[in-house]
Amino acid sequence: MKAVKLLIADKDSAYVQAMVNYLIGSGVNYEVTGYTKVELFLQEEGIFQLALLGEGFIEEVGHTKMKLGHVLFLTGDIQKEREGYQPIYKFQMMGDFIRQLQKNLKTPVTQATPAGRKDQRNICIYSPMHHELALPFALSMSRILAEQGQTLLVDMEEISLLPELLERSPNRDLGDYLYYLSSGGKETGSDITDFLGYYEGFYYLAPLQGIGAVADVKEEDWCRLFEQLSREEFTQILWLMDAQIQGMPQILERVSEILLLGKPGDYYVRSQKKFLEQLVEAGLEEKVHAMMLPMSAGNLTSGGYHMSQLLNGNLGGYVRKEYLGGA
Repeated sequence: MKAVKLLIADKDSAYVQAMVNYLIGSGVNYEVTGYTKVELFLQEEGIFQLALLGEGFIEEVGHTKMKLGHVLFLTGDIQKEREGYQPIYKFQMMGDFIRQLQKNLKTPVTQATPAGRKDQRNICIYSPMHHELALPFALSMSRILAEQGQTLLVDMEEISLLPELLERSPNRDLGDYLYYLSSGGKETGSDITDFLGYYEGFYYLAPLQGIGAVADVKEEDWCRLFEQLSREEFTQILWLMDAQIQGMPQILERVSEILLLGKPGDYYVRSQKKFLEQLVEAGLEEKVHAMMLPMSAGNLTSGGYHMSQLLNGNLGGYVRKEYLGGA
């Protein structure tokens, strides 16, 4: 596996220099770059799978030209936190420091398994009546499943609030990865890790952008994506759909499970039932797990769509109890 590209950015120049020197000389599989000036961090370009960002830098994640994968909050105060980022304490024992990097990164193996992983679990999440909490549900489920193994969420929604919910501005998204695959992976030095985002234990492919972008993706492109991801080192892949895309029947045939999200109310129940009848006609009923998601986004106030509110409240508990049996 090629070296993990690691970025360390902090205003303490002596600390950054010492850390860079230590990591380079320690023999760990990291290619290390350090920054001590915010203006350079904002102006320069680069692709990093792992970034340790101190105060003054962590606030600029969405403004830098760099493509950052997994971001940790680098802090000298063990009590300090930044919402959405796991902290890493500057002055801990270096052995513990390295182990925390390795534990949090969990970089997918870049060499794909030619025949695909037989133990990989693929779950399609779909709501025929377009439940407004389908995305938060998928995010919550991804975070919980990540406790059992390396997990990827593929956001295939036509209009997604994922960047807003995670408060991240993805540098690359699902469209970029689809293009990368269609071109035969000819982008020099790139692999799947360059296209992934990371949040609280799980990876994600950010949604496509633009009117009609999802509808324009051809069946062969979706199938190519499925085949490629089946060879990557993910234990679970969640496919979040809110539209009947080209190639949807082929994907539904390949997934391990079809999770249908419903909502109370006669109109919604009828919509769910009609789609379920179509799945029966296609011989896919044994894969179906229908779930009634009774909550809604109606009680959220303006500006209240934050992951801490959605995932640490009733929704996260509901997913754990109703889908995973309280595990």
